[in-house]
Amino acid sequence: MNLKMSIFFKIVLMNISLLLLSIVIPAVLVFVNSQSTIIDTTIRELEQTSLLTQNALRSWIDFLKMDIQTLSKFKAIQSSTNDSFIGKATRKGASQQLIKKLEDFKFYETLSVVDQNGQIVVSTDEDIVGQLITDKSFFNQSLSGKTVVSSLTLNDKTKNVNFIVSSPIYGQDKTIGVVFGRIDLGYFEKDFIYPVKIGTSGYVGMTSADGVYLSHPDRSNLMKVKLTEFVFGREILEKKDGLRFYQWKGDEQLAVYKSVPELGWIIVVTAVSSELLAPVNKLTLINALISIAILILAVVFSIIFGQKIRQSLFSSVKLISEISAGKFDKRMNIATGDEIETMANEMNNLAADFQSAVTDINDVIGQVAVGNLSNSVQVELKGDLDKLKYNINKSIGMLNHTITQVAATTEQVKTGTDEILSAAENLASGNSQQAASLEEISSSMNEIEAQTVKNDENASKAKNLVSETLQTVMDGNSRMNHMQKSMEKINETSANVSKVIKVIDEIAFQTNLLALNAAVEAARAGKYGKGFAVVADEVRNLAGRSAEAARNTTELIETSIKEVDKGVVSSDQTATVLSEITISVEKINNFISEIAAASTDQKQSISEINKGLSQVNSVVQQNSSISEETSTSAKELSAITIHLLKLIQNFTLKHEKTQSRHQIEQSVQLEQQSPNSILLTEPEVRSTDSIVVLDNNGFKN
Repeated sequence: MNLKMSIFFKIVLMNISLLLLSIVIPAVLVFVNSQSTIIDTTIRELEQTSLLTQNALRSWIDFLKMDIQTLSKFKAIQSSTNDSFIGKATRKGASQQLIKKLEDFKFYETLSVVDQNGQIVVSTDEDIVGQLITDKSFFNQSLSGKTVVSSLTLNDKTKNVNFIVSSPIYGQDKTIGVVFGRIDLGYFEKDFIYPVKIGTSGYVGMTSADGVYLSHPDRSNLMKVKLTEFVFGREILEKKDGLRFYQWKGDEQLAVYKSVPELGWIIVVTAVSSELLAPVNKLTLINALISIAILILAVVFSIIFGQKIRQSLFSSVKLISEISAGKFDKRMNIATGDEIETMANEMNNLAADFQSAVTDINDVIGQVAVGNLSNSVQVELKGDLDKLKYNINKSIGMLNHTITQVAATTEQVKTGTDEILSAAENLASGNSQQAASLEEISSSMNEIEAQTVKNDENASKAKNLVSETLQTVMDGNSRMNHMQKSMEKINETSANVSKVIKVIDEIAFQTNLLALNAAVEAARAGKYGKGFAVVADEVRNLAGRSAEAARNTTELIETSIKEVDKGVVSSDQTATVLSEITISVEKINNFISEIAAASTDQKQSISEINKGLSQVNSVVQQNSSISEETSTSAKELSAITIHLLKLIQNFTLKHEKTQSRHQIEQSVQLEQQSPNSILLTEPEVRSTDSIVVLDNNGFKN
């Protein structure tokens, strides 16, 4: 049984509820926000710690590189790499410098100098002097001019990780050796990692690029355990920078990790979530206990107040139950002098109104249920019940008017359906004819497209042939130009030969004159000049033959020059003709190119037309299908209209003229005799009376 309380006690209990909400909701919000704030603060702290550690490691590594580079510039260190007498003499001084550096900076395990052949010549560890380290990657890299940080190892004595920093030694602008130091990472851990505490179990760790532990609270993990053995470790190695929550030995851990790009090492700062949230959990527990205590007190007060008014509300609840069950003849008698008594009186009045309204409405609705729409609700009611009476009367009137209009409209729908059916059949027939015509047009266009494709191929072949011909003519024209130039050179050479012949002719003439003079002088000499006269006579004869040969050669050269001139003229004419042929072939080539381009455009246009015809054909086929569906739907609509006329005859209407019962029955009988036929002879029914106007007492015309 439901318990009801007065407004006063409802307010009291509501205040208690609000009090509880004001305690619980802030507690929950504080818990959630505190967790979020602590996690966010912790993440920022871890990120700051990882960043500080990263910067410190970078600074330390930079210092180590700079310190090793400074060592490489010491004269004694540079000289010690030389295998000469002076070089060996300086090794003791170099060793003292290394020992001094070792004493100044305790993080150096050893310092060594290597010559360019890979042999350790000076070292603070005498046991390794003379060893070859050519197989060490740091030596080869430094020998090529780089300062390198590499070679991670575990020191068996200190149980700390060692690494090597090496730098090249230069002499006369070339690398003459390498200086390297083995560094104890434990000194960095002591100054920058061990002092960092996150809660009681949080710590700062460090791994190499491949995930090997370089720094960890559990020293047995160093250089043995890899992050790749764990799912979260593989994610850390893959992302290099970020944060991750993970489970470790039943506890949720938060890790912020950051890489040192120069080394490839990764710094991981870890905290245990349960330790971080312990104060919040404790505060939440205290708030929960207080909230439970307040809730218990609120429940106790609610029960006490509820028991006091339980008996007074019992009868009210019983009456409401009777009314809910549809029994409106029950009444209650309560005299409490408060809101409950007022409520009881109002409930009695409500039950009386319900009883009167339900009785009259049941009578009217019962008549509507059997199809009689001529009655209306007449009982006097108030408020919403009066509105209910008005709406019921209005609904009956509207239903009466609607059915009258439906009867008339049904005939109009049937007539329209017949017209739609006829139009759909005509449309289907027209679409079929259009589809056939489109198929014929599409076939013709396909033939045209095939012929156009063939023309396009022939035009392309002609274009290629003319292009080849044009190229051949152009080659011939080029060769003719070359021949013309050659003829011109021959002409020039012949002219030069003619000049040479003239010179020879002049020499022969001068020789003949000299021979004559020699003969005259020989004659004057008498018997002493006979031998010279014979020689002069032979020279004169030789000059005569040379002059005759020069004349013959001149005649031949002149004839050759004339023929060469004729050849030059002919080659010029031939070159002119070839130029004209070239121009004509170029024009033909341009015309054929335009024809080929036009054929290609024509082929593409016909292809687009074919696509358009295919789409039109598809649309026509779709329209044909739609028209057939429309015809079928019109037949079904006609049958539904007849069925609707049959249903309307079950109603008794008033105040409005409608189709006679005889006409409706005649339509139904005709439908029953021929279910698939369409009624075309029914007269159109129209309302001739005015619209019904309703008032509070019923219907009026």
